[in-house]
Amino acid sequence: TTTKSLQTLVFSAVLCNETSWGILATGLSANCSIQDLNLDGNKIEQKDFQPLSTSLSKHKSLRALSIGDNGLNENAGKDVADIIKNSKSLESLNLRCNFLEAGGVIPIFTNLLENPKLTKLCIRKNNLTNEAAQAIANYLKDSRSALEEMDLTLNKIGEEGGISIMSSLHKNMCLKILNLSDNGLGDDFAKATGEMLKVNGCLQVLLLENNSMTNKGAQSIAEGIQVAKT
Repeated sequence: TTTKSLQTLVFSAVLCNETSWGILATGLSANCSIQDLNLDGNKIEQKDFQPLSTSLSKHKSLRALSIGDNGLNENAGKDVADIIKNSKSLESLNLRCNFLEAGGVIPIFTNLLENPKLTKLCIRKNNLTNEAAQAIANYLKDSRSALEEMDLTLNKIGEEGGISIMSSLHKNMCLKILNLSDNGLGDDFAKATGEMLKVNGCLQVLLLENNSMTNKGAQSIAEGIQVAKT
């Protein structure tokens, strides 16, 4: 028998062995009541994450999944992409502090286009560079994109990647909160941001802390705010 009342499970920093992860995967397959699952800080190995991801792909009620700080690489990113593609209920996904890089992020954003239910995504500190930023920009330009909140803090997106993301937001009508703090963004990015703000009527919160913009960049953003679309 399985419990039908448990809705939230915080199973962070428990550092289970392979056998325990297998048992958890089996349990999750049998229990369809859990809506919020936190597996942060467990350093889950790829061989253990794969059966977990298979189980989570089939879960029918999971709304929020957090698997941050687990050392997940680009291969695990492909498993996460399968969860996104197959889940019919997932609304929030936290992947902070892993090592997904472009190889793991590209399939995630490809499959996001097939899951309009998922609206909140955190991929802070995942070694994301310009290549990953281009995949993110392509997603945001697509009319099927549904993300409302995205955290890209502490990556290495840089000027070119940041400009691509800003350009993709010219016609995006979903994203409301975007965090690009600590990404090596400078004045050229700020200019692109100013141009985006003139035409985007959806974005409500934009966080740009600890980047490399000068007074020139600040002025570009200020000018965009002055004529921002309402």
